[in-house]
Amino acid sequence: MSTPAPQNTFAEIDRLYRDARIVKRAHFMAQERKKRNNLFFGAMIIIINSFISANIVGLFAGQPKTDAAVKILAFIATVFATLQTFFNFSKDIQSHLAAGNIYASIERRTRDLLAECKDSLLPQTDCRTQFDALTAEYLKTNADNQNCVPSNADYAKARKELSAVEPGK
Repeated sequence: MSTPAPQNTFAEIDRLYRDARIVKRAHFMAQERKKRNNLFFGAMIIIINSFISANIVGLFAGQPKTDAAVKILAFIATVFATLQTFFNFSKDIQSHLAAGNIYASIERRTRDLLAECKDSLLPQTDCRTQFDALTAEYLKTNADNQNCVPSNADYAKARKELSAVEPGK
């Protein structure tokens, strides 16, 4: 049986676990939000273009506003396509998903490390060494994903969700 790690090491490991958990959840929430936006814009483009190409507007031929309606619908479809391209939702979805998966791995390994350290299954020095390695990986993941940051609302929802599951933390 090993010497248990000091309480402040437990607190640091627990803080890293909770931070990784919040960031993971925020990335998954951002990914879901981006996916909804991508589906919305994509569906609108398809619906409007189908409406135009199926010549449904042509059913109202002879109506003075028909040509204007087709032009307006084509313009709206072009705006949606441009927004979808500009915001690059597909790339953002993949980036948030990849980042969330890395944080999920850090979260799981940090949770396991905390249990092993509290149960004195690892020597105190090994607890610290593994914690330092996980912290370095967490900080590297933060640096590697600077172009893929969840919104403040995603973080707030993730914190709220976590506090509902773990009151008092």
